[in-house]
Amino acid sequence: MNFNDIKKSIFVYYLSSIKFMFYKVLLDANKNILELFDKEKPDIHLPLWMITGGEGINYYSSPSTKTPTKDIDAKLLFTGKYSITKEENKKLFDNKLFRGFKGRILKKTNILKETGFDYSINEDMKTLNNELKKMNDEFKKFTSEKKTFTAGLETRSLILWNCMNVAKDVGGSGSLLYMKQSENKVVGVESLNMNKLNEHIESRPNEWINTSLNGKNWEFKMYIIKIPYLQWRDNEMSFPYNTENSGGRGIDKPVSETFLNEIQKKLDYLKNLTQEERLNIWNSYYEAMTYMNWNRYLTSLIGVVIIVDKKGNKYIIEEGILDLFMDFTAGFIPGGKIDYENKLSTGAIPNIAKKISYCDSYSYIRIPTLNWLIYDQTRMLYHSLMLKEVKHTGWTDEGVSEEGWKDFEDGKQDKYFSKLKGMLKTELDVINKLEIKYNSSPEEKKTIIETLQKCDSKDTCFPSHFMSFLYDEIYPTDLVPETAQMKGACIKIPTGGKNKRKTIKKKK
Repeated sequence: MNFNDIKKSIFVYYLSSIKFMFYKVLLDANKNILELFDKEKPDIHLPLWMITGGEGINYYSSPSTKTPTKDIDAKLLFTGKYSITKEENKKLFDNKLFRGFKGRILKKTNILKETGFDYSINEDMKTLNNELKKMNDEFKKFTSEKKTFTAGLETRSLILWNCMNVAKDVGGSGSLLYMKQSENKVVGVESLNMNKLNEHIESRPNEWINTSLNGKNWEFKMYIIKIPYLQWRDNEMSFPYNTENSGGRGIDKPVSETFLNEIQKKLDYLKNLTQEERLNIWNSYYEAMTYMNWNRYLTSLIGVVIIVDKKGNKYIIEEGILDLFMDFTAGFIPGGKIDYENKLSTGAIPNIAKKISYCDSYSYIRIPTLNWLIYDQTRMLYHSLMLKEVKHTGWTDEGVSEEGWKDFEDGKQDKYFSKLKGMLKTELDVINKLEIKYNSSPEEKKTIIETLQKCDSKDTCFPSHFMSFLYDEIYPTDLVPETAQMKGACIKIPTGGKNKRKTIKKKK
């Protein structure tokens, strides 16, 4: 194995241990959107968080063909009547208060540090909140009637806050989670803080993970930092800490004790506050970062693992475990992009809205159709083979501009061959099972016919949605299974009330 293989296997395990809790949080967010728009079930364009990427592909895969994933990709696309025009969005973004906000904060406070957003300086927090009040007053002028902003900004805040907190109490108190191994299998977990790390390493002399790294034997211990950090764009915008000063994301340079203690200080500071104080800090931070990064569609939660080798060297490795992509103007994209990416004319990705029962309740989540996923993986294979892909700004109504291409990293061809073949095997598997079921008995045939004839929804019964609709009817999938619910997936993250942006209220 090379280090990237080891890293991937670590984060596949990392995500698998908290995945069901993340899904529960996403379902809760979609439930909030439905309540905001006073709907019991979604219409075809109502913006709901959608699962894409490897997790979307795995939804349609049999257990034997599922691909281990190390992250969840979720999109919230505002299309149809729910989208904001680019002119409206630009008018908001071009406001002088918005465009000069970061500069004013840098000039008036020292809250944006190289080591991450510093929320411990009380006077700077007061200055920040005074500036935010001006921003919020201005923001209300543009958004008072826009439920779309409420749906997007509030639910993203809830998802991030809750997903940063779902694992913090796993295994007892402490910021680190030690993964005890036996024969390279996890057989137990323990919690501890950074200041107990060296003592813990010495007290477990025989518990090493054995693997081959680039042809040589390598032994290490693994500690997960329970709270992932939120990354926007710059190091100084991270919350509640960052690892960019660790010397890289591999094992090329060990981290210092001082650096690890800085992370612990950040986590301890939050831990020693009341829940209300923590939430106030989060709201101030999230609002500030939202204004500073208004047109940034992607935000990511980064999982962090500390690796300790037999010489006592400590390395930090990290990986995105949750990517949230939100686009208020998805309904106003160039026609060439719609054609090239095989989207609906409204800019929406063809999808099904799947109803999920969980935690004595239910909600919906969007999942791309099987047909669209196959097309999308074909498109990615195409890019990987010609070593070119389209820039975000490369689209016209006719297609791709001459300057619209950028280089594509070589070496990913095997990945896309594998993904596409897996998708085609899945589709063949569904067709075969449908054929068997349809021809197995008159009763089964009648049931399928009646199910299809009763279906009159535009987002489930068009021919392009047909396979996904049938797959969902015949092979229902639970994203938060009962076993996960029994393990604590249904525990509500305490927030001291709804984590609402102070300036955006739902109308009575």
